[in-house]
Amino acid sequence: MDILTPIQNDLILQNLPLITFITKKYYHPGQCNWDDMWGAAALGLVKAAQKYDGNRGFSFSTFAGLVMRNEIFLALRSERKHLNCVSLDAELIIDAGDKIPCYEMIADKNRLIEEAEDRLLLAEIWEDIRQEDILLDYFGIGRPPLKQKDIAEKYKVSQSYVSRLIKKIIVQIRTRNYADMSDEKG
Repeated sequence: MDILTPIQNDLILQNLPLITFITKKYYHPGQCNWDDMWGAAALGLVKAAQKYDGNRGFSFSTFAGLVMRNEIFLALRSERKHLNCVSLDAELIIDAGDKIPCYEMIADKNRLIEEAEDRLLLAEIWEDIRQEDILLDYFGIGRPPLKQKDIAEKYKVSQSYVSRLIKKIIVQIRTRNYADMSDEKG
């Protein structure tokens, strides 16, 4: 921080009671620590003394009050960000009153990644099987054909999903057939 001039020192000393006044104005018990707010206001007073320009037409106390308020709000926002933070060294109390550190509760990163990959693979396989069953039901292969609405109810999906799936498969079949026909001609 810059060294204060004698004039800036005088401004700070003359306005020290303003720190308490501004802090009382914005202090709410439980929201923030009084000392932290008072410190933020004091910092604001010092910043105001450094930046004050008397030629702008307003008093120092008005300018300092605004700067101090902004510093208090900045401190409150900063504290709110860290309100829900928990240290990994913090201890958790388990069933029988045993205490264990949080870091022991965190799973192995590699194991979590493997489990997620397995879940994705299973979801893809399940989706493929479901899509196949939907198509078999719609075209009536090995069973009586069903309407899109009935298929949607059976598999608990939307009728538009069934429609899009059928359209996608028909496009794939047509594309494959056209590709086969051009191979035969070539």
